[in-house]
This record gives sequence, structure tokens and C-alpha cells, in this order.
Amino acid sequence: MIQPIRSMCLLAPFLLLAVSAAGQWSSTAASNLAVGDGAGDQVQTKVAPLPDGGCYVSWFDSDPTGSPAFGYDVRVQRLDAGGFEMWPHRGVLVADRGFSSTQDYDLDVDIAGNAILAFRDDRFAGTQITAASVDGNGILLWGANGVQLTSTTSFVAVPKICGTTDGFVVVAWLQNSDARVQRLDSAGTPQWATDVVLSVGGFNVAPSDLHESDAGNVIVALQRGGGFTTPRYLYAQKLDPAGALLWGAGHVAVYDTGSLQFGNYPTFVPDENGGAVFGWYGTNPALQSFAQRLDAAGAEQFAHNGVSVASGAGDRTGPAVAFDAGSQTTFVTYNETSGSNYRVGAQAFDASGTRLWGTAGVAVTSYSGAATSDVRALAIDGGVMALWAEAPAFGQDRLFSSRLDAAGSAAVAPTLFSSVPAVKFRLDAALSSLGYAIVAWQDEGSGTSDVLAQNVMPDGTLGGVASAASRNGIGVNPVVYTTTDRPAVGQTWTGQVAHAPSDVITAVLVDFVPLNGPVVPGFGEVLVAFPSAFVSVQISSGTSDTHSIPLPANLVFVGAIIYSQALLFDGAGFQLGNALDLTVGL
Repeated sequence: MIQPIRSMCLLAPFLLLAVSAAGQWSSTAASNLAVGDGAGDQVQTKVAPLPDGGCYVSWFDSDPTGSPAFGYDVRVQRLDAGGFEMWPHRGVLVADRGFSSTQDYDLDVDIAGNAILAFRDDRFAGTQITAASVDGNGILLWGANGVQLTSTTSFVAVPKICGTTDGFVVVAWLQNSDARVQRLDSAGTPQWATDVVLSVGGFNVAPSDLHESDAGNVIVALQRGGGFTTPRYLYAQKLDPAGALLWGAGHVAVYDTGSLQFGNYPTFVPDENGGAVFGWYGTNPALQSFAQRLDAAGAEQFAHNGVSVASGAGDRTGPAVAFDAGSQTTFVTYNETSGSNYRVGAQAFDASGTRLWGTAGVAVTSYSGAATSDVRALAIDGGVMALWAEAPAFGQDRLFSSRLDAAGSAAVAPTLFSSVPAVKFRLDAALSSLGYAIVAWQDEGSGTSDVLAQNVMPDGTLGGVASAASRNGIGVNPVVYTTTDRPAVGQTWTGQVAHAPSDVITAVLVDFVPLNGPVVPGFGEVLVAFPSAFVSVQISSGTSDTHSIPLPANLVFVGAIIYSQALLFDGAGFQLGNALDLTVGL
């Protein structure tokens, strides 16, 4: 549990009240934040974190009022660090499509902080691949139609998109039997005369995942397949800004024995050093999960075909990977099944692929008849946070989180973050730049499918949103101390002290222990203990009435309780104003 800070003298003053906005992170698992709701179904949510601690959330919206009605439209919303909606509720309409079913799409953030999306599009002749860019104000930077990457009668699917470290955007997609890749500038203009085609002779090759890498390069994961009985393998390729294949024309074979599960498109995470960390599960000879790390040159750091997360009886499926660059540790969380019993397991690997948590891994939960699914992993505080759905029966899903430390011990026991039983699936999770988890998912608790979201702090608590109240004792002091800013970590707080033109100084006193009275004749009511070892004073002179200070971007300050009071001086005497009681938060 994050504890309130008892000494914060350098952070005065602390102010009042959030600006008016819809939503905020819920502090209870019984009522999560509704980001996408309405008459139709809202499905396939994705999350992309922003540098300011907030995020973008996207989804498909089967809007009955759309044109055409009930087409699965593309929408996106921006949330700040406190979960407040920055755009109108239900976000921005990116594409009003007519599809009656859905396939995968992608969401990321470019270097300028814009949301970038890639999706199948039927607004034009046939079905094409479209990329769109939405800035922080909700403006479609590439126009209402976005940029069409294709103009073809060929089958196109599974588009992926990412921003690059040099300010460009790269899109990959399946076209007929090959993966294609194109690079766009910030205006959406294609940079390569022709698409880069990634193929493996005689097989279908689809992009499975795509992320930025070093020096403007990108890494793409490729699923090699074919007919229903054709073994499915996992390959990887790295492309430079000119479209050159840095890992060879034949790509790197990450997994080329046995077979991936049919319909499984493995994901990966960058290792922050030009390489990538992969997780997947195969079907032959049994359902088992594996991990592999490639360095910046594409060299395998673990044994070829990866290292299994655990040995012994039981199936292990649906792995999610996370990577701690500081310790060079790869974390994997996964579903583990033994007969009709289920649990969530976890494993950690060192830089060479040695299992750190034993041959059997670590049990995040105990075996039970409640099926686990949608397991996700985030590297937090040197360990890993696992997030998952658990259902004792169909339609009775609840969502949990748990955090393991670097040794695999439970730092936070399994804790509910969505407790109302309902169909809940397609979880997506991301790590906020402030260090907490952001989770979004489809939830049928309302009777239709809505997009819900929740933050989970490293200690397993929810919410942590800033709050404040004005206090004036018995009313002796004038109410002069106000603000429209929310006291959020990582932000600059600004409050105003209203005063007459004759006042030459305004000040703010800050302390941690309120003092109710006494009334000082001719001076006002002291609401903040003064003098005190914990008092800090900020003074503005002349006509200035503004008091501002940046708050550290550190979750340790969330929950700190601060008390502050205004002070006026007109050259002849002092007058104390009202006090503000503040809870520092997101």
C-alpha cells in the first residue's frame, strides 16, 4: 500500500479541485470506467500509453445510427492520467465502416503523441487497408478518409502499425499470401516507391506484431502458415528506414519446429536495445509456452526454438511477455491446465534464457475449476504484474491482478479489479508512463458489449485520483484561494489567491496537520499550523495572485495529504484566507 508522505516542504503550494471532465478511474472493482458504451456492441479494445501518464483507447463500435447502421466503426478516446476523458464521451469517429463482423486492427502512438491506427476499410472500392492519425485534440490529421495503403482486389487483413523513433509511421499487413510493409511521414505520405514484400516461398506469411526499434528501424513478427494442416512457424524481420531487411532475406526463424496453435498470432515486446522478446505456444508434441529473445542483430539469446516456461505435466497456453531492461529479465505469464483445473503461472528468464523461477515456474493462483484466460503481463518494480480473467462458469468472468517481485514471490496477492460477473474478454493492458497498469476490455455486464477500463496501481489498489476540498473553519476568513487544476503527479499545479489592488503580497502556507482555530483578532482564523517544522511558504508580490509548482512524476506521492492556506498583506496588516485540503493523486 502506498503510504501518505509526511514531509513535502518543497512542493508548496497544493491546490484544489479537478477541472470538469467526464469519467475518472474508479476506486472500486464493482464499477469500472465506461469508455465505449451505447446501443450497439463495442468490441476489440486496444490501449496505447502516452508520455503524460494518460493513454488512447480504441475499439470497434456497432453503431445503430451509423451510415450504414450497425457497421463496426473505428473509434478512439483519449484519457488523461486520472482516467478523465479528454474528448466527448465515446470519443472520436475515425471511420464509419459497414462491416458486419470484425478482424484485427492496431493502435499505437507516434513520436508527436498522436494516436495512429491501421484497420480494414470498406468505405471505398472493395476492402482496403487504411491508416489514420488523430492528434491530442481529436483532430483527424490525415483527413476524414485517412491514408489508403492498398488499392487492390486481393485479400487484405491483420494490419499492424507503429511509430518510429525518427518521427515516421510504419504499417504492415497481409495481402494475399505475403506480408507487406510501408513507411509514412507525419503527413501520411508513403516513403517507399513500392511496398516491401516479406515472403516465404510456398507459404502464407502474415504480420503477427510490429514495434519500433532503434534508429528509426522497426521489427515485425511473421506467422508462416498455409492450409489447415500446415505447420505454423514464427519468424522475425528488422527493417531500416530505407526498407532494407537487416536480418537477412530469409528472416530469423524464431520457432520452426512443431506448430503454433491455429489462429495464434504471437506478440513481442522491444528490449529497449534494438532487439525483441517473444512469447508463443505450440501444439506439438503438447500445448506448451515458450520464450525467445533476439538481440539487435537478430541473434538468438536463448536456445533455438525458445525455452519452455515450465516442464512437467499440464498444458500451458496463452503466454504474455514483459521485459525489464534494467535487470535484463524476461517475464512470461500464462494459463496452466491440469485436467479440469486451471491456474495462472509465471516464469522469469535471465539474459541467456535460464529459468529463474524453477523448472515448474511459479503459481500465481492455485488450481481450481474456474477457467483462466486473457492473461497479460507488465514489468513493474523489478518484477511482473499479471492480469487475467477467471470464470467459474460461462458469463461469470471476473478480472484479477497480482504482482510478483524479482524472486517470484507474491508482492501483491490476487486482487479483483472488475468484480461484477459477466462475459469479459479481449483484455488489453499497457504500462502508464507513471508506472501503473491501464487495462481495457469488452464487458457484457450491461446486456450489450461495452468497453470498460480500469487502472491498477503497483500495490493492487484502484483509482488514486486526486481530490481536494475547501475549508474555512467557522467562516472568519474570506474565501479567496481557488484553482481549476487537478493536483496530479507529473503536472504543474496552479492556484489563485484573489486580492484587492491594495494588497502587495499574497502567500500560501502549507502544512500536514490542520489546526481548527483559534481566532486571532484582526488577523483571521489559523487553519494550518504555523509556525511548524513542516510549514512551507510561497510568496507572490505586487499584482501577482498565482502560485504554481510542478509535482514529481512519481507514484509515491499518490495519497499524500496536504493542507494549505492563503495569506494576504496590504502593507499595513495581514489577513488569512480559506484553506485547501488536498489529496495528491493521478
